[in-house]
Amino acid sequence: PDAALDSHCAEHCLDARECYWTGGEDYELLVAIAPESLSVARDMLAREFHLPLHALGEFTEASAGLRIEGPALQTQGFDHFTQGENCPL
Repeated sequence: PDAALDSHCAEHCLDARECYWTGGEDYELLVAIAPESLSVARDMLAREFHLPLHALGEFTEASAGLRIEGPALQTQGFDHFTQGENCPL
């Protein structure tokens, strides 16, 4: 979890979970890193590039395919013209 993203999403009536998986710009990368290497990777990215690294989940023993726990996500990118129109706040 990222407090800044959670705050931004709440302010703009967005679902943080959807933003992690489908929102944002295409220049962000989704990578798999061994748990024992996570802190080293975080430190390196912060030191060398001033970038954060967020843990989104973990690989577990499972059947073939990708499973994201929780409600189904829409498989679409960000729509600048409709996002937030139905905000109840």
